[in-house]
Amino acid sequence: MKLGMNRITGIEWSMTSWNSPDDPSRGNFSCILIPYGYPELVLMQGSKIKYRSGPWDGLRFSGIPNLKKNPVYNFEFVISEEETFYRENLVDKSMLWRFMTDQNGDIPSFAWIEQTQSWLLYESANIDSCDRYALCGANGLCNIHSSPVCECLNGFVPKVPTDWAVTVWSSGCVRRTPLNCSGDGFRKISGVKMPETKASWFDKSLNLEECKNTCLKNCSCTAYSNMDIRGEGSGCLLWFGDLIDNRRLSENEQNIYVRMAASELDNGDGANINANPNGKKIIIISTLSTGIFLLGLVLVLYVWRRKHQNKGRSTGALERWSNRKRKKEDLELPLFDLDTLACATNNFSAENILGQGGFGPVYKAWRLFQEGRTMELVPQSVIEACNISQVLRSIHVALLCVQDNRDDRPEMSSVVSMLSNENALPEPKHPGFFIERDPVDASSTSDSKNYSTNKCSITLLQAR
Repeated sequence: MKLGMNRITGIEWSMTSWNSPDDPSRGNFSCILIPYGYPELVLMQGSKIKYRSGPWDGLRFSGIPNLKKNPVYNFEFVISEEETFYRENLVDKSMLWRFMTDQNGDIPSFAWIEQTQSWLLYESANIDSCDRYALCGANGLCNIHSSPVCECLNGFVPKVPTDWAVTVWSSGCVRRTPLNCSGDGFRKISGVKMPETKASWFDKSLNLEECKNTCLKNCSCTAYSNMDIRGEGSGCLLWFGDLIDNRRLSENEQNIYVRMAASELDNGDGANINANPNGKKIIIISTLSTGIFLLGLVLVLYVWRRKHQNKGRSTGALERWSNRKRKKEDLELPLFDLDTLACATNNFSAENILGQGGFGPVYKAWRLFQEGRTMELVPQSVIEACNISQVLRSIHVALLCVQDNRDDRPEMSSVVSMLSNENALPEPKHPGFFIERDPVDASSTSDSKNYSTNKCSITLLQAR
């Protein structure tokens, strides 16, 4: 199969669709290699372009990333003074193979499978919406993995914003800052199908730096690139005017350098579209993770500090409360009888938590945690500014730090580790001084039944 033209004789090789599967007369679609600019394959419906392959980059057409070395056929692209053509040759000449343009405007390749006595679709071009010619208009960028699929190239804005708001992108994009020729620079864009080349110029002998300088000398030049990406790259391809029919293809290794006003480059080339679309995500996630880690660490340290402050105050309170000798016990909190606690908390009502530190909020951070309502502890400002999963993880760790049994509480080194990874956390046990009431009697203030969920008894010493 051969598509192209002989420049000397004027002979052209092209594919034309049938009118229908049963009618072999000439159809509406034809696949040709355009003869002007830097040649590329296009699918025409009458006189209108419906699909284009992108220019040849030394390995493949930039818009057909699945065109790779394979065991079925060899392929080549030749451009010379005599001929310009793209050709495929079967490795096994006895194999039955169909490469065609069909009546629907697709360009499939079929292999005959003897065992099933049927044609197998091997591959196809023009496979999704972003393959539609100029879907996003001039200076637009189509990304099949985004919704909506169209956006403007970096440094460009929608020409008619009201159209873009209703997903009508044909008006394309315009520069946010006009070029002034003398002070312009270039922004590197990778991982995309190269723009339409019918208004392009090329020279095989120039390197990339010479290509850049050639573009700078011509105020109409809007972008440049290597023609051949093999090795260190070679050749020069220049674009003039709008950049049309761009789409993101992360597999592509070819870079294009788009001319931009100097003010658009103030932030450096860090704003480039990367061949790996996860590049920006990694930077953002790393920044957020660091901030969330610090926030969680501050929260845990705050709880730890308040706990030790309360320990000091509790020691003094215990000494004042009891003057008699007793056995030395490892106590970190003061002892109060249940009536005192019930009175202070209005029978452990959420409206009367014991202050904003110590065990008051812990009594609340435990109740809500048990009921699956942890989100109610998080201020709206934190929800809007932080990764909520990390905030909830910090609360979980905080509850581990205030468990009733000190042996259950993690060391600070373990706390740091818990906040810096995504491993599963153990379920926290009840915090110190958590007293639950019977929900049936929750409305009663005179005959409330209070008991300890930790099954521990509290002994109050009284003088005889």
